[in-house]
This record gives sequence, C-alpha cells and structure tokens, in this order.
Amino acid sequence: MRRFNPGNFYCGTTAEWTSCPRPVRHPDHMSGSGSDYWYGESGVVRYSDHWGSEVASCDWYLDGVARCSFDDHYGTEETE
Repeated sequence: MRRFNPGNFYCGTTAEWTSCPRPVRHPDHMSGSGSDYWYGESGVVRYSDHWGSEVASCDWYLDGVARCSFDDHYGTEETE
C-alpha cells in the first residue's frame, strides 16, 4: 500500500474530504488552476472551486474548503 504525503497525495488518488474552516495563514502551495493547499503533519486542507471526478488525476468530492488525512487517500488502480 502506498503511503501519501505532501509530495504525492495528488497523484492518482481518491479521498473523502471533510468541510473545515479556511486556514488564516498563507497557503503552502497555490496550484496553477487556482487551488490553495495547507499542509500539516497528518494531512492537507484544500480550497478550490473545482472538485469531482478527474481533478487532475484524482477523484475528490466536496465544494469549498476541506481537509483530508494523508492516511485517508487511496491510490486508484492505475497508480497502485
């Protein structure tokens, strides 16, 4: 089983995200598509206006701001 971290959680994963408040600090990463990411030891918070099947190579569902533990990311069949 793959282990996920800030360097690979976005590579071909599916995950269940939970709504949360937007962090007050500057994002750790801002993507070219306009998503903001804040990293913690155990997971990531994402703000975006685009979610759903095939967000990049991922299947992530939830609008707005959400958090997900790295342990709650699962590789898709193509990436396992």
